[in-house]
Amino acid sequence: MLALLSRRRFLRPCFSPFCGRFALNPVRSADSPPALLLAASLVDPAWLGRDRLAQASRAPGFAALTRRAAIGRSSEDTASHLPDPGQEDWLQKAFGLPAGTPIAACSALADAALSARWRLDPVNLHIGRDHLVLTDPARLALGADDARALAASIAGLFQDEGMTLLAAHPERWYLQETEPSRGLRLQTRSMLAALGRSIDGWQPTGDDARRWRRIVNEVQMSWYRHPVNERRESEGLMPVNSLWIEGPCPDLDTRGTGAQIPAQTASVTLSQWSAAGRIAARRGATVPVAGDAKARLSIDLSIGPNTPCIETSMALTIDDRLFEALCAGDPQRWMQAWQSLDEAYFVPMSRAQVPWQRGATLVLAGDGLWRELSIGARRPWCFWQHRLTPDSLLGGGVER
Repeated sequence: MLALLSRRRFLRPCFSPFCGRFALNPVRSADSPPALLLAASLVDPAWLGRDRLAQASRAPGFAALTRRAAIGRSSEDTASHLPDPGQEDWLQKAFGLPAGTPIAACSALADAALSARWRLDPVNLHIGRDHLVLTDPARLALGADDARALAASIAGLFQDEGMTLLAAHPERWYLQETEPSRGLRLQTRSMLAALGRSIDGWQPTGDDARRWRRIVNEVQMSWYRHPVNERRESEGLMPVNSLWIEGPCPDLDTRGTGAQIPAQTASVTLSQWSAAGRIAARRGATVPVAGDAKARLSIDLSIGPNTPCIETSMALTIDDRLFEALCAGDPQRWMQAWQSLDEAYFVPMSRAQVPWQRGATLVLAGDGLWRELSIGARRPWCFWQHRLTPDSLLGGGVER
């Protein structure tokens, strides 16, 4: 009878604490084991290749930690052909933010742009086979002087539209709506989802979508022969030729003695919004931190290079190496990044070394998907539950 039940796939209840969805209060606490979030760790086998996928699953550290892991919470499979990044969905739930919160726009808090309505990223669009492709802005290396010159050339355009362009940070700009009656009515998509892809399916929609396309066209014409771009191209650098909009930014009322959260999101604390803002501004950012105006946002608590720990009270580490390889469309680079992650994270995790002595939560994320592995936790006996093999843990995502 037990053998029969174990084969019935529809009988899959589980009373383990690791087998459900997020609880009513999903925010990780300071007592939670440290978490490692890896974007693009769930990949399409057709893109990476099944041989490479099998090789990645046999990496010594990853194979060892999966033997000590319990399958934890996971996302629902996305039915969309244009899925948003799984890491953003996980972050929304981990920080208790409203569903669909644009994580990138939360950087306005880290950049002290509390009046901002929209985040703007200066970007490069290049021509693919038959469409425009969005380049990762991290590759632009846009300096402060060049950013100021480019922003100044289009500031008047936004003033004519009833908005003010805020460009205090070279890589992250913002729009303040100075005339609310002329504010933008848009639904935007995550830039992270569009990186390395045709932008056609990721453009803003809504009542003002056509208006925004007109504004962007005027920006592109202003920058086409801009001296900054001509010099960049002469130096072999990519031109900055467009803008990506994302938002809205968190609507914090800063009047009076302190910041207040609007009624519709009153259950979200300022610290939760601020944590999301720090994550959104993490790429090489130096932002004001309480008690130290020049403190680095990233604090290295891990082993190996390029391992910033974001929001130390929550012990959350985010590593983008796999994601950067995916955006570059380079499976071999992905494999090299995976091998470095195995040495930097998976081996120490499997051996319960610093800072993973109390266990760990490994979050594997892909396009529209994520799943958690609880490392070092005692695995309850569930006779009806099939254990996933290491290579099946990495399968997921949509081919770019």
